[in-house]
Amino acid sequence: MRRRWLAAALGMALASAATAGAQTLESGQIRGIVYDETKAALPGATVTLTNAATGFTQTRTSNESGVYQFVQIPRGSYGMLVALTGFASTQVTGLVVSVGAALTLDVTLKLQAQTETVLVEGTAAAIDTTRSGVSQLIDERSIENLPLSGRDYRDLAQLSSSAQVVPGLRGGIRLGGQQSDYTGLAIDGGDARENFFGEFFGSLETKNFTIPLEAVQEFQVVTNGFAPEFGRSTGGLLNVVTKSGTNAIRGSAHYFYRGKDLTKDDALGTPSSIDNQHQFGAAVGGPIRKDKQFFFVAFDVQRQSGPLVTKFARDVRGVGAPEFGIADLADLEGTNTQFQNLFTVLGKYDVQIGSNDRISLRVFYSQNKTDGFSGGRGQNQIQAAFHNTESFENSGHNSVLTWNKVLAGGRGSSELKVSYYDQKRPRQAKSDLPEIFIADTGTFGREFFLPINGDSEKFQVQENFQYAFGNHDVKFGADVNLFALRNNVFYGWNTGHYEFATLEDFQAKTPYGFIGGFGLNGLPYEEAGTNADRNYQSGYGFYAQDKWQVTPKLMITYGLRFDGTTNPEARSTVHGQNVWSGVKPDLSTGPPPQGPPSDWKQWGPRVGVAYSFDIGDMAAVFRANWGLYYAQIPTIFMSTPGPNPSDQVFCFFNPACMPPGGYPNDLSDSSPAGPGAFKFSSTYDDPKLRNPRVMNTTATIELNLSRNYTATATYVYAKSDFLRTGGFSSTVWNRNFTEVGEDQFGRSILGPPIDQTMVQAQAHGSLSRGNFHQAVVNLTRRFANGYQFFVNYAWSQNKDNAASERDTDTFFGPQDPFDIELDYGRNGLDIPHQFKAAFTAEIAAGFRLGGLFIARGGVPYPAYILQDTNGDGVVNQGFSNDRPVVNGSFLLERYPARQPAFYQLDLRLSKEFGVGEGRSVEVLAEFFNVLNQDNLYANPKISSVVPAVLDRIPQPGDCFAAGGCGPNASPAYRTLNQISPGSTPFAVQLGARLRF
Repeated sequence: MRRRWLAAALGMALASAATAGAQTLESGQIRGIVYDETKAALPGATVTLTNAATGFTQTRTSNESGVYQFVQIPRGSYGMLVALTGFASTQVTGLVVSVGAALTLDVTLKLQAQTETVLVEGTAAAIDTTRSGVSQLIDERSIENLPLSGRDYRDLAQLSSSAQVVPGLRGGIRLGGQQSDYTGLAIDGGDARENFFGEFFGSLETKNFTIPLEAVQEFQVVTNGFAPEFGRSTGGLLNVVTKSGTNAIRGSAHYFYRGKDLTKDDALGTPSSIDNQHQFGAAVGGPIRKDKQFFFVAFDVQRQSGPLVTKFARDVRGVGAPEFGIADLADLEGTNTQFQNLFTVLGKYDVQIGSNDRISLRVFYSQNKTDGFSGGRGQNQIQAAFHNTESFENSGHNSVLTWNKVLAGGRGSSELKVSYYDQKRPRQAKSDLPEIFIADTGTFGREFFLPINGDSEKFQVQENFQYAFGNHDVKFGADVNLFALRNNVFYGWNTGHYEFATLEDFQAKTPYGFIGGFGLNGLPYEEAGTNADRNYQSGYGFYAQDKWQVTPKLMITYGLRFDGTTNPEARSTVHGQNVWSGVKPDLSTGPPPQGPPSDWKQWGPRVGVAYSFDIGDMAAVFRANWGLYYAQIPTIFMSTPGPNPSDQVFCFFNPACMPPGGYPNDLSDSSPAGPGAFKFSSTYDDPKLRNPRVMNTTATIELNLSRNYTATATYVYAKSDFLRTGGFSSTVWNRNFTEVGEDQFGRSILGPPIDQTMVQAQAHGSLSRGNFHQAVVNLTRRFANGYQFFVNYAWSQNKDNAASERDTDTFFGPQDPFDIELDYGRNGLDIPHQFKAAFTAEIAAGFRLGGLFIARGGVPYPAYILQDTNGDGVVNQGFSNDRPVVNGSFLLERYPARQPAFYQLDLRLSKEFGVGEGRSVEVLAEFFNVLNQDNLYANPKISSVVPAVLDRIPQPGDCFAAGGCGPNASPAYRTLNQISPGSTPFAVQLGARLRF
């Protein structure tokens, strides 16, 4: 009977798990019905919930239907006492409330003169319930015992079955088949996403930790279906809850070391980019006033330095640049030191005011200083001079204040949350020379986009109300989310940028192109490129939802969310007289809009259902949901990101604005009288621009195989609309043409410009679409008998027509400026197979072992041609948007081939020694890429350059240039653009931790 009772209780918990959208991201709830032995509901029962560690106590009385409910419950372990006159009381222990958990626990009181103690395994009952799709909870035990080379909690996100880490520069995270630009990050319930770049707080250009790992209580990845309470994300969100103090003083200190002697050379024989990496920090928490007030503080420091090898692709010995004071380009080759220094400190204060009010204030500050940054953390060799790198600092603070109040005798609650962050991002150049790009050799001079600065701040206010009555749990609320970019500085190409096709062309001083920037209207360029005005993007949202327990086995959730977005206004004139809007078959023309439109059409209905049942002795639940989800477009893609567009201009390969005297001069002292000096190229936002929308449908079967094992099978379908096309550099989309016909493939044959006053009209629209299918199976073992684990496998298919993300390593715009549907097919996010696993175990002699394993199929990579076959003049990073023709009969798709598969196993071995009452020392070793998989080509930028006309579909490894596939072969179907391989070579990290 006890087992059947437990199975029934777990079944109800699973049913609740399917649709418990009424939870905040950092707390949970417990709900149930008090019965007698005949299953008649018992009103008037007293239910008392207690957390011994913090003294948190609340008492509720079951209503006329026997229902009791606790809301806004802080994460932790609880006991519960249920009593009613004439019945034996029941004591429930081991109730664990995890991040966002909603537990349903029915209690039966007996007519006996004794107290029955019912043990409920907390990890079995606390099922994650903020979503009805794919999710992965990383608990404190996993955080402490899984190997992490950079102590960044976000590295654990890749263990979610739907997650992908974007290869290349910033290591963004894609969730639910959607682009990383639209992944949300919540830290203690506050929005920590940076609106301008679409990145996370503190993540400019390089992925680094922003809060101390010792301060992370739980970390959750929620994808493909979450409650109406949460918005502004289409694929999912990362949910982080930080630790709080308790009635006992507890703390820790740690030190980790990794060095070049503990790291093998990579697959190409290049030594590690890390000579020394020191990581150290500490954390402590405890009571200020027992049961009432608590504190927690933590800090983390990392000091990392190593070599950056600069080596050109061709032999440059004897080639000089006396015009720049360089006697021999070979003098620019060699090894230099790059470093990254990280620091973060966090403090948290919690106070319990009576039994109904709880206030929490969390503040953290982070700082990232880097010198010799070269376009990706860990890169150790570049085809550029060291002075082509940069120095930057990214620092800022993040605060969240939360006030939880219980209302209406425990049936209702209120949550007020106020969050604020600000960050500074000064980035400095290491050279004053013009940037010289030699296509077959490398680069020297100032990095073109420097100097640059873009400070930002975000302010958010949220209010949520919750009320339970009968079989309904209603929640509604609203939030205001305000973002501002300030002190914006950008005057790129300020020393000029020359491009040469070959080293011989450089020696002959015959560049094929020049890019320069300069001030208009008599302004110095630096002044023209500086703007202290704020660039705002504001979000306004409200929602209402109801969780209806139709029967003990059937639950339905339904709700609606609305979001409105106010985009930044144009700060200067968007030039031009006539531009295109829309795509085929809905094309129109008109004056260019003066800035992006706001979006007030984001209505998101969401519906969920859960039905629990038994299969023999196994509790099971079927869950399904459907909903519409929206995200915000990062403002960097819009027509107004620059400082003072009316006072500065960039000259791209335009003979009309070449520097007087030609190479090696620049435009820094040139300042035409005004904008009428020459024709402009313009960037504009399509009048039909909207935020991206995803229609998401999921269906899940979850089985409780035994007390400690749970298995799930989930199917996900996501239909994306209004995906971004154009804007910024990854999808250049020049539309300043007329159409005079179509070729055999249905592509437009382009005629004269539609607007004779402009050179180009670069569009930014939301006209693309996509489809994502995924099937996921997962097996989880909760911690018991000294070990826990989970394994998951995901099959997926991902397609779109012309969408792109900022962090992509590919540069494609539509091949036809009027018909983007021609490009529908496999996209760069399509990875059909992913397998992931993680475990922690207490093994013999006091040792602990933790590990994680990731295996996935190859990432698609693109095919480029160098010829502009349709004459639209669109060349991005040297490549055309056009597609090669195969056998004269069909076009090669955007991503025709895949990189090799990726495999990596990381392990952590530790042993703990007691050093007195309540104190211990743990020594450990972490082993990364234990099998030393090469993973060559698996993550770095890979491009395929093929002829415009092919006689067959090319295969990986094919080369089309004389001389085969040597390092200088061009064009070749697969070319390695970065020398470092796609994963960490075998490396060891040693460490120690003191606990007290």
